[in-house]
Amino acid sequence: MKSKNSKLIKFIYPLLVILILIYVYKYVIINANIPTNSMQPTLNPGDKIIVNQFFYRYFATPKRFDVLVFKFPENESMLYVKRVIGLPKDKIEIKEGQLYINNEKINESYLNENFQGNYGPYIIPDDHYFFFRR
Repeated sequence: MKSKNSKLIKFIYPLLVILILIYVYKYVIINANIPTNSMQPTLNPGDKIIVNQFFYRYFATPKRFDVLVFKFPENESMLYVKRVIGLPKDKIEIKEGQLYINNEKINESYLNENFQGNYGPYIIPDDHYFFFRR
C-alpha cells in the first residue's frame, strides 16, 4: 500500500510544481524591456525588468510616483512602463511647464524637465490613474 502512495506522490508532486510555476509565470510576474528613454534616469533604454504584479493585483493600490508595467490600452500586446503621477480624484495641471497636483507645485526634477506648456486642469476619474507619457 505504501508503495502505491509513494508512486502517486512522486507523480503528483512534480505536476503541482509545474502548475505553480505556470501560474507564477502567467499571473504573477511580467518580463519587460525598456525600449525608450521616457523613464530616464530611473530606467534606461535596453534595461530588462521583472515585475511582480501579484502585489498590486491582490493587496495594494498604486501610490503616487510608483513605477508600473501595464498593457497599452490601444494595443494590449504592448507593455508600458510608466510612473504614476495622478491618483483617483486628483487635480492635475501643468502651468508653464511646471506640474501641479491638487494645486501643489511638484518639484521632481525627472518630471519637470520633461513638461512643456500648459495642460488642464484635469480631474482624474475614480478607478483611473494618470501616467506621464512623453
